[in-house]
Amino acid sequence: MTEIEVAAPPGGDDGGEGRESPYGNLLVPLVVVPFLIGLVLVLVFVLFGALAGGEATPAENLDRMLHGGRNEREQAEFNLVRQLNEIWVAEAAGETSEWSLPPELLPVLQDGWIATPEDEVGRRLVLAHLLSRLDDPDGLSHLIELTQASAAVDPTGEIRLFSVWALGSVGLDLGGEDQGRVAAALIDLTAAQDVGMRSAAVMWLHAYPGEETLQALRGMLSAQPLDVRINAAISLARHGDPSGAETLLEAVRMEPYERERAKDPTRWSRGEAISQSRRLALETLGLLDPMPGRAFLESVAEEDQDPNVREAALRLLAGEVGRQKS
Repeated sequence: MTEIEVAAPPGGDDGGEGRESPYGNLLVPLVVVPFLIGLVLVLVFVLFGALAGGEATPAENLDRMLHGGRNEREQAEFNLVRQLNEIWVAEAAGETSEWSLPPELLPVLQDGWIATPEDEVGRRLVLAHLLSRLDDPDGLSHLIELTQASAAVDPTGEIRLFSVWALGSVGLDLGGEDQGRVAAALIDLTAAQDVGMRSAAVMWLHAYPGEETLQALRGMLSAQPLDVRINAAISLARHGDPSGAETLLEAVRMEPYERERAKDPTRWSRGEAISQSRRLALETLGLLDPMPGRAFLESVAEEDQDPNVREAALRLLAGEVGRQKS
């Protein structure tokens, strides 16, 4: 999976175009694990820290999360989420986990959501994600609500951004009307003021088919920061739509990154981030048939200063030759 360049959340609470998101340059992975349950674990690391403790059962951790002291509650919440992560990953692999879900978990989480103050958005995000994973009918509504958290309770935008990630990952395992709700919410978020929110929403739309999705993605190919345009092009390619081919070819070049960095030194400030982005664009071009820009890609394979990019271009061209022969 490819996540690019994490930027420190800046100060300010206007949520406007000029304010950086918690993630500076965030790009869609070519391979998304169907059960992105690990996101919840990441959230708890971010919100509460990695907390050590004994190996209590999920039921014991649930009880401590509700009735223990502050430190004990946070430790129990961390351990419970870790155990739930192990259970769901095992289920996804068709295996049996050493843990089992306590039968009282869902109603307790529902009560926990009600009891958690609205300004404790970090804890509410964890609860909302867990509820949605346990098929609570209000879980998606809670996540969608958190993507609209106010600057007063989420001044850095971190919770809003993580909520988009949680929403997109949860929707992968849903069907019918619920998946449509997720897609509609993500499409709405492509108009968010925060560039990181737009980029994350566009990224997740790669997993939600439909004409409205394609129209929204095509609309993000211009007048957007580079990472948003790249994500839109990648998502379109994964839907079999070549509309973003020129954007992908642009993303293989160095000049777009240099132009964005010249405007804002905090963007695309790491060489490895640029290298990963360029390789990702190359890999995505391989999804299109016919593959565009062969002459340009041949020059990249021969002359580019980044050996990793040259290697990726060579693999892409070799794969195209093999595809033509077959």
